[in-house]
Amino acid sequence: MAVWIAALATATSSGAVEETPATGDPVEVLQTPAFPEKPPSKPLRVWLGSYLAPSADFGRPEVTLVRPDVSFRLRLPVDHRFSAELTGDFSASIYDTDGRGPVFTTCPECSLPDEAYSASFGVQSGYVLKLGRHLFRSDERWALLGDLSLSADWEAGAFEESISPGASLGCGYELPSTLRIALGARVERALDGDGVDLGPSVYLRWDVAREFRIRNRGLGVRVEYLPTGRFELFATGYQARDRFRLDDRPGLSAGTTFRDRQALVGGGMVVKLSRTFRMTVEMGAIVDRNLAVDTRDDGKLEGVDGDVSPYLTLRLEIRP
Repeated sequence: MAVWIAALATATSSGAVEETPATGDPVEVLQTPAFPEKPPSKPLRVWLGSYLAPSADFGRPEVTLVRPDVSFRLRLPVDHRFSAELTGDFSASIYDTDGRGPVFTTCPECSLPDEAYSASFGVQSGYVLKLGRHLFRSDERWALLGDLSLSADWEAGAFEESISPGASLGCGYELPSTLRIALGARVERALDGDGVDLGPSVYLRWDVAREFRIRNRGLGVRVEYLPTGRFELFATGYQARDRFRLDDRPGLSAGTTFRDRQALVGGGMVVKLSRTFRMTVEMGAIVDRNLAVDTRDDGKLEGVDGDVSPYLTLRLEIRP
């Protein structure tokens, strides 16, 4: 199920809000439409990062995953009631198996992809609604949020079959300096090519105090401590899932997909190196992991669970 996360603001008049994508977290996608506002002085942001999940034990073999990625967001100058932005990202998931025997023992044709890729391009927008009345405070804001996107998640040779157009629509609510919420839904072509996927979306950001913030991270939570404007500490727990369309293989029907589901617990820090560069370091443990191969006709062919293993994420944000 595809999930769209709507972040309500990136730099509102009430203060700076950092909304950065998380490498290795496919639920927390880059499509982040914001409440209309004054165009930022630096409308372009670029993220370079890499996610490492080393030596996870799946019985006889051990599986290592490395995922480098690059993402961007470009905000277009519009007026104070309407916003628009372009986003894009690309990543390569590189799997390496070390040890005797296959990962999938009862399905010999269900081998791991050596390399798999993800790419997306989207157009997001937001429009502030004038309702003529308020619910809690006179400065609250309601907005209509939406996006159109084109994405693909594929093993080499299956790019065309994995292309998935999608659209989302949601409603956002903001209490400046206190609370931001967005609820919506997304629909897109199913990765196996059979029908469509329809999924809900939700975003929550609560500024509990000046130094503390709580926000959802996809299917999880992130708690942030901001002692200064140049440094941030955070703790997080969330679920991530990659899913790729596999190339045609003997013994497998068309529309076969490979899934890598992870439950992660960790923490890290964000450091503002300069006006142009910010660095994020995150590490922790993958406490639950499942690899599986699914077909459109037969469902799950086989799934295997891995032992607890570490993970590490490094990310550099550039604001030219």
